[in-house]
Amino acid sequence: MKISRLILLAAMLSAAPAAMPVAASNDLQSASRWSYYLSYHNATQTLAVGNVVYTLFNGNLLAYDADTQSSYEIDKLSCGLVRKGISSIGWSDSQKCMVALYDDNSVDLIYPDKGDGATGRFSVFNIPQIKNYIDDQVTTSRMNVYGDWACIVANKGVIVVNLKDRTIQGYYQIGSDVADAIVINGRVYAARSNQVVCSSMTAGNPYNYNDPNQWKPVLTEHVVGGFVGSQAGVYIMEKAGGIYLMQEAADGTPSSTKISGIQVVAGSANGKYVQFISPWHVAVLVDTDYATQNVALNVTTPNGRTVPSITRTAGGALYFAEQYDGLNAYNLPAAEKGSTIELPAAAGKVGDFGPRHKESYDLKVVDDGLYVSGGLFGTEGCEGFLGYYDGQTWSDMDEDNVTARLKEVHDRAPYYMSMINIDVDPADATHVRAVSYGAGVLDYKDGKIANIYNCSTTNDVLASATSNEATKNGRVLVGGGTFDNEGNYWVCNNRSHTLLAVQTRGGDWQAVPCEALDGHKRAEKILFDSRGWAWVSVRLTTSSQTSGLGAFDFGGTINSTSDDRSAFRHTVYNEDNAPCDIREVKTIAEDQNGRIWFGCTTGVYMIDDPDAWFSDNRCYAV
Repeated sequence: MKISRLILLAAMLSAAPAAMPVAASNDLQSASRWSYYLSYHNATQTLAVGNVVYTLFNGNLLAYDADTQSSYEIDKLSCGLVRKGISSIGWSDSQKCMVALYDDNSVDLIYPDKGDGATGRFSVFNIPQIKNYIDDQVTTSRMNVYGDWACIVANKGVIVVNLKDRTIQGYYQIGSDVADAIVINGRVYAARSNQVVCSSMTAGNPYNYNDPNQWKPVLTEHVVGGFVGSQAGVYIMEKAGGIYLMQEAADGTPSSTKISGIQVVAGSANGKYVQFISPWHVAVLVDTDYATQNVALNVTTPNGRTVPSITRTAGGALYFAEQYDGLNAYNLPAAEKGSTIELPAAAGKVGDFGPRHKESYDLKVVDDGLYVSGGLFGTEGCEGFLGYYDGQTWSDMDEDNVTARLKEVHDRAPYYMSMINIDVDPADATHVRAVSYGAGVLDYKDGKIANIYNCSTTNDVLASATSNEATKNGRVLVGGGTFDNEGNYWVCNNRSHTLLAVQTRGGDWQAVPCEALDGHKRAEKILFDSRGWAWVSVRLTTSSQTSGLGAFDFGGTINSTSDDRSAFRHTVYNEDNAPCDIREVKTIAEDQNGRIWFGCTTGVYMIDDPDAWFSDNRCYAV
């Protein structure tokens, strides 16, 4: 009875005193010593309330007042949101609130103090039940808000949220093939793979929604991509093409009427207007006159680009969420019904500030500036970020030129891949190096890309994780990336027989044998201490090698191995002579007294005598 537990939890919470909403205020931010630098570049979803346009950028929420042309960041710091990372938003006109679904399945109800958000002040109410649901793993993919209800598509069916009571109505586990759902007059309509099914939420049908017999097929001729609720009824977007209007008769029986045969992928409703979009068309309908209006505008969008979301302000401007092209406003000219016009140039762009991507992994402070590298160590091909903040503005480190050059040698991803480390040349602050767990080493001069080192014929020292000629330059799995005290640049070339590689001050690359480290495949960081020794963290355990911490003293002679010392450990001993597992080392530092500190999954350790690392089989750390 998994569903009954969720309903019981919802009932208990609804009976308890309501949580106090958090009022947004500029005082919150001024009273805090912290500042957020969120990314507002990748526009994925937008909706308008009057002339205020709400948009998701990289999971961050921005409100834009089209009348005053001012923006308001709606986040945890300024408005008391539960967290960052919003996956979907929707607007309830009846409850005058925005519903925000997070990527951890928490839900916030956001109430603008004047009903539309024009003042930039909001109160927030959190609904945590979905996130805290422990009977089963819940993953969500879509949310549809209409009237007093929010329907969230989950891995086993539909979760319905009662926005009026601010409770979870239930988790209806009817199958994994639900594409969208919506509530009309107390009935839940769910679009499954080949039909629309319906079940009533009336008292005569209590808490029985997991019974397939309670869900009746009502429209079997539609393969639905999504629903758009409006004043006239619910519009159906057919996957194969076509827009239909679904309406209920007096007895609740639904029927559908074809409005247009064009194929659309996203839509929204604002007052009497409903608008749809696809890479080929924009269709704007007057909702109250659908029978005679048909398609008011049929606009060919340039370049067939993908626009995942569209909305319309009360003033008539259309706003397109165009991913990394941003949120753009379009003022369409008057046209005859059903006519085709060319999309005019954008009338304005919203957002486009902050770091270009939301990822952050490693920080490097140099003078008054901050370098940020973003990605995931050990994960190939994931979207990353490389940026610089000078205290006023963000730079994306020549990203467009970098990605264009990367695509010349591999076609794995149209963006930075897993940028896990960045360092600045101690002899030249305008010379910056960054490493990618996939693309190798990126070399910058004066903020512009100067060179990319991978496993091409011009640099056969760095090795790839594959021998496939077509993809090898997209699988150069580099960790580390550090200048030593002499200005030589060292990296961990994972999946290479010789783990360490160095580019000397003279510009030559060479592999450097290290007995204790060679063969490891998941090395992440390198720290050169004041003695010139290299400390290397092996972050992840593989089938053949155990994670831990290694040290390498090459005696200051890169080309000679006769004076080398190296040791690798995954166990040390504490002051009580008890063994401590130090696997998955994540960070390394040296203090002013020359002691080495490192942090791992079991805690923080300090090596009081670093020289003992090479000689004492029972090395101590406290």
